[in-house]
Amino acid sequence: MIVLHRNNKSPRADEIQARLEDLVVAHRVTSPEESGKHFDELPLIEEGDVHYVGDAIDSFMQNLENELAISRGVSADACYVSPDKPGSCT
Repeated sequence: MIVLHRNNKSPRADEIQARLEDLVVAHRVTSPEESGKHFDELPLIEEGDVHYVGDAIDSFMQNLENELAISRGVSADACYVSPDKPGSCT
C-alpha cells in the first residue's frame, strides 16, 4: 500500500495527497506522530520497502498515473461475451 507521510501544514503534501485522491488509488496518509516513524525529509511516499522524497515523488506519481491509465484503459475496453448471447457485451 502507498503511504504518504506528511506534516499538517505543507502545500506540497496537500498537492501530493490531492493527486493520490484524484487517482482513486488505495493509500494512507499519516503524520510522523501517528506513524511513530522519523524521517529526515517530508513529505515522503512509502511503498513497501521503498521511500520517495523530493523530485523522486514526482517521478513516482507520473509512473503511477501512467500505469493506472494503461491498466484502466485495458479494463475499460474489455467486455464479457456470453456463449448464450454471442451478440451482446456485458
